[in-house]
Amino acid sequence: MLLEKMIYQRHKIPLLEYTSLYTIAFLNVLVPILNRVGANDVALASEDVRKKFEDAKIVPELIPVAPKYALEVLYKNNTVKFGNEFHRGDFETAPTNLQWPTEKGRYYTLIFTDPDCSNSDRPVPIDKEWHHWLVVNIPGCEVYKGEVLSAYFGGLPFYLQYPHRYVFLAYMQPDAAPIVFDEPRLDDMPIEDRRYNFSTKNFTKKYELGNPIAGNFFVAGGPAPTPELPLVLQRMLTTTKKRPRFNATTLRTPKK
Repeated sequence: MLLEKMIYQRHKIPLLEYTSLYTIAFLNVLVPILNRVGANDVALASEDVRKKFEDAKIVPELIPVAPKYALEVLYKNNTVKFGNEFHRGDFETAPTNLQWPTEKGRYYTLIFTDPDCSNSDRPVPIDKEWHHWLVVNIPGCEVYKGEVLSAYFGGLPFYLQYPHRYVFLAYMQPDAAPIVFDEPRLDDMPIEDRRYNFSTKNFTKKYELGNPIAGNFFVAGGPAPTPELPLVLQRMLTTTKKRPRFNATTLRTPKK
């Protein structure tokens, strides 16, 4: 009955009235599937993760080697799924849950960065980033128990003129003890020059973090939507009748 209660609490499946060996065997297979699908629906094999990062050109533009595992990122109204589209409001506040494979007693670093701030059409590999979140010395994947170097900052308060890739990367730190990070502590102010020109490659090299063990990304931004004009204005703009044009001269008070 314990297994059945766990399923009911997580997936709201009605409790079974009786348990049989067949039922237990079936549930032992079903529970892991429900856990994976219900949690994030981004569970991919290592080869699939690598292909997603290479197809999006995150490898080699941002990192030289793709992560091995999927980093599960859940926001309040959306879930990160390897290049799916987000709107600004979807990531205005920090994720509600993040998960990646961990080893007992190890610490991790989480980087959330936008590598597309320096170029409007990405004709060449990008060498400038604007990082949105930087947390280090994370015990396991308990991000909110880690040391915040840069506070979370979500979507920028203006429409981006082209799609940006927003990338999450998790690194296992080299030692079983916390690292002393010699970096500025940045708050959540949007106008912060030190968030710009960030380099994931340089940062991870400086602290010997190696390659990311898990990652994920989404895409956001694009031309501002054209507002729909009220019907009366649409008629005024489409009419063939000529209308007088006013400027600073015609609006002057006439001489007496």
